[in-house]
Amino acid sequence: MPATIATLTFCGRPLRAVEWLGTGPSAPRCPIVTTLNLHALGSEPSVWPPLLWSGLVYLFAYILLPPRTADTFDFVCLLALVAVGLPALLSGRNEAPMQREQINDVLQIFLANMAYLWVTRIFIALAKQAEADRERARLMQTLVNTDSLTGVLSRKRLLEEAEEALRALQPGRVLSFALFDLDNFKEINDRYGHPTGDVVLVHCAKKRARHGLRDRDRLGRLGGEEFGVLLPDTELSAARRLAKRLRASLEAPANEGPDVTASFGVMQARPGWTLSRLLTEADRALYQAKRSGKNRVVTRKDGPDAARDPVQKV
Repeated sequence: MPATIATLTFCGRPLRAVEWLGTGPSAPRCPIVTTLNLHALGSEPSVWPPLLWSGLVYLFAYILLPPRTADTFDFVCLLALVAVGLPALLSGRNEAPMQREQINDVLQIFLANMAYLWVTRIFIALAKQAEADRERARLMQTLVNTDSLTGVLSRKRLLEEAEEALRALQPGRVLSFALFDLDNFKEINDRYGHPTGDVVLVHCAKKRARHGLRDRDRLGRLGGEEFGVLLPDTELSAARRLAKRLRASLEAPANEGPDVTASFGVMQARPGWTLSRLLTEADRALYQAKRSGKNRVVTRKDGPDAARDPVQKV
């Protein structure tokens, strides 16, 4: 999320040089014009009207620069105006005292710049608050979409993506879903404690399962030691091969915590399926894998041959 209200970009990159070129020449212009006008006030009771608008440089800085940079930029501009303006006023005065119109012009110059500066500071404060609100919103969205322990997708987000994929599934397209559960995980918690169990979950999710997936695959934690993998554009045979690789990866000896194994249930969805049906079918395959001895992959077939060959074990 950009930190500026209007950031010039080219090919997705902010043009900081262009932004500074836009505000840089305006910065010295403000005190220079002020110097010339205040110096002249000693002989002419008038001021160049555009000078009263030169404080717009503060607003331009706010528009083009990040809030904190604009804040510093504007404050330096005001200090420069005072630093050169007051000596110019003193050097430009003649022996006669200043007239009321001259005093009024001087006050307008400095008060106008103060007003521009404080209005800009209000805008900057609002921009900072808006940026903080966006950051909090991003953090909240991350917490909602990410499992806090393992860092994979949360149950809510995984199921949302699965439901979206099912709605978009058209004839001729395929979608598979793998459900896997760590075997005997309760015994790990009972024997080694829950902290060790958490280490095992993180290790399996981040270092084993996630690294065995393709970029388009979506891994999420459904709860406890149960995980789901959404496999877009993947036929059942390819999903079964991927599940076999994951099962072998999870079974490999671990350097962190006790060794574990996992059981997999894999199902290929059909157009018109609901999320409930997809989860039910995958859960049935997983249950069959558990009953068949665990540490295996079971796929369920759906179609004319389902009754004859309902389950395949790997």
